[in-house]
Amino acid sequence: MSQGLSKLEELWVEDCSDLDEIIQKDGGITLDKITFPRLKTLALQNLAHLVNFYDANSSLECPFMEHLHVRDCPNFGAPKFHSSKQVHLNDECHYNLLKKRLKEPEDISNALE
Repeated sequence: MSQGLSKLEELWVEDCSDLDEIIQKDGGITLDKITFPRLKTLALQNLAHLVNFYDANSSLECPFMEHLHVRDCPNFGAPKFHSSKQVHLNDECHYNLLKKRLKEPEDISNALE
């Protein structure tokens, strides 16, 4: 699974009412940092119980992160993430383009190929 995550460029998590962390700890082992080497966009929406991305004391390494969208996540504390790019927080124009693209069936099937 970690090999697949290393290729991830966009992550959109939405409408998971019971989710409190995006990545859960495995067997009590806590990592100091999690790295997504190609992640450019992270969108989190309507996650009422989301508190952390992983662990409050861990950093999130996303060297190519450009966009972070957080909507209706009242308990979420933005992670300590590190990017070499300027990160745009809640860029409405980018969010609308992303949402439109994700909802178009032909684009979704093309993205899965």
